[in-house]
Amino acid sequence: MRHFGYGGFECPVFSVPGLHMIVPILLLIGLGVTLFLILRNRKGHSALGELKKRYAKGEISKEEFKSIKNDIL
Repeated sequence: MRHFGYGGFECPVFSVPGLHMIVPILLLIGLGVTLFLILRNRKGHSALGELKKRYAKGEISKEEFKSIKNDIL
């Protein structure tokens, strides 16, 4: 029997077969989701900025502004 860790105690992460493969995969998935949410949020702010510019120029009405803003957010 192989022992990991200190004092002959097994490391709990490696005591379940295959768990050492699942943990890095879950970390990568979490990183991917985090990056996706960050990038999606940036696009939303950019679109909102463009919407505000169009409203300030008078290209769209207040009702159109509110409607599009609700769609963006």
